[in-house]
Amino acid sequence: MNLVHSLLLLFLVAAILVQGRSVVSSKGIFIGVDNTDPNASGADIFRDPRNHATAAASVIGFASKQSGFRPKEQGLRTTLREFQAFHQKIVMFPGFMLTQRPYSNLDLTGDLDQFKEQISANYVSIMGKADVAATAFVEQIPESAEPESSGTWTLVLVTIYDDESNNIFVDIASIEVEVSVNGDGSVSLRAQIAKLNQSTVQVITGVLIANADRFGSAIQTKKIETFKDELTTANSEVRSQLLKDWLFGSNHACKSEFPLVHRRQRLYPLLQL
Repeated sequence: MNLVHSLLLLFLVAAILVQGRSVVSSKGIFIGVDNTDPNASGADIFRDPRNHATAAASVIGFASKQSGFRPKEQGLRTTLREFQAFHQKIVMFPGFMLTQRPYSNLDLTGDLDQFKEQISANYVSIMGKADVAATAFVEQIPESAEPESSGTWTLVLVTIYDDESNNIFVDIASIEVEVSVNGDGSVSLRAQIAKLNQSTVQVITGVLIANADRFGSAIQTKKIETFKDELTTANSEVRSQLLKDWLFGSNHACKSEFPLVHRRQRLYPLLQL
């Protein structure tokens, strides 16, 4: 039995090295000035427009929990399906309005500096901060990794923008890239055409105010720093967790508890509580 078990492990390792695996990495950032009352919580987060950056962070936390998209907690066990479910819940939240959905092709040479330049040139930023987004994307690629982490990586960036006029936006961007791990363990991008996808929603102030009691009782208050922390995958996990997940398994890859829904069901997140 031990021999069979050992052969099975060797087979799994060989399969990983040949095929690679799909990796989802995420980062949460905030751009602007947070004017939220530090003592506000619950309904007050939604009732006062000065607190709406934190309201956006709270809705993101709610969507993260409901969809199973928890990058800090799950690390690289996070699946693309969970990210897609999270994305759908943000776009369909009744207090958000979809304002743009741009996408761009990135012509990559394999050089990380050129990757950053391509993102800066193509990322559509609400406040002209494409360079900040580019840095956040590049930071998700570690300097070194295990050989089995070669494969398709989906890099996710969730950004809350506050333009200081109580206009709050949430942008969800993703880039799917092919990553190679060299013989010395260093990580590099392959020359490729990668696609940058974005979805930007704006907080509808009137809807949040009108439904402050309802939203406040259903959605746990999340501060900006908590949002940034919970939506970020640690690079240490990128370097160390992959082989363990492959060898010993994870139920997340087959999990689908939160199917996508039609826009006519846009109130479903609150009705399911």
